[in-house]
Amino acid sequence: MFAVVGDEKVGWERYEAVSRALARQRFFHGGLPSGKVEEFNREVERTVIDRTLLLQEAKRRGYVPRRERIGNRIATVDARNQRSPGWRSHRDALLGQLRFELEENDLLEQLEAGVKDVPRPDKAAIRRYYDDHKDKFVTPARARVSLILLHVDPWATNQQWQDVAARAQQLVAQLRDGADFRTLAREYSDHESAQQGGDLGAIHQGMLAADAQRVLDDLGVGEVSSPVRLLQGIAILRLDETISSVFNDFSGAHERAAELLLREQVEHTWNAFIQKLHDNTMITIYRDPAQRQHGQPEQQR
Repeated sequence: MFAVVGDEKVGWERYEAVSRALARQRFFHGGLPSGKVEEFNREVERTVIDRTLLLQEAKRRGYVPRRERIGNRIATVDARNQRSPGWRSHRDALLGQLRFELEENDLLEQLEAGVKDVPRPDKAAIRRYYDDHKDKFVTPARARVSLILLHVDPWATNQQWQDVAARAQQLVAQLRDGADFRTLAREYSDHESAQQGGDLGAIHQGMLAADAQRVLDDLGVGEVSSPVRLLQGIAILRLDETISSVFNDFSGAHERAAELLLREQVEHTWNAFIQKLHDNTMITIYRDPAQRQHGQPEQQR
């Protein structure tokens, strides 16, 4: 037994199932870092307890799984896996587990939708939020940039990189002698922007690779860069225009302010709701294997 939540006993197998699922989400590229083990275990613990409390509350409120919706999803999964021998061999058990998980998730979805049904804030509240968070309503400075990218495969030899860099240098010389950037981009660029003559549109800080951004920061309007080596190949940049940051007044930012405020209110409402479930429920947690064996809790609240 991992925990007792109210009157419900929660088995250790549920903790392990949640742990495996979270580990796949957080650390898909490798194993759990040694310095994160305790933090991760507490996250798993909180997830299991929260889910248990929420399912209890959903049932207390009278929610029931929406059978037709769940049946349709099960039928889709079943049809998609009909050709799999493993699926056919264990179909009944797999469908039973799938139905159980879908029914629980459906209860949680209904409960969450009900709790998060927060009314839209009134204009006065939106105005106060706008006045208190004016930094959120600034359109950042941007730059209009054009690009020519000569693609180089990641496995290319040094000589191949040098050959492409030399070709890029020739294009730079042509551009600085007055050649049309759009024409050369359409003819030589391997980037998707080639059809637009290399035009990347208005971009803000951080949208380009760091090496490209450093080069762009040193360009004046209308200037063409020297060839820049990137992961994808050799790039040539031109700064077409700089666009200053703009502070948006309330009339222009009203809908954005309403959206941000409502999002904060919904998040606060949800977190407060879960905390209230914790505060109003007796929860006993058995963390240590010896404590689980002898029924001694490590934590009660």
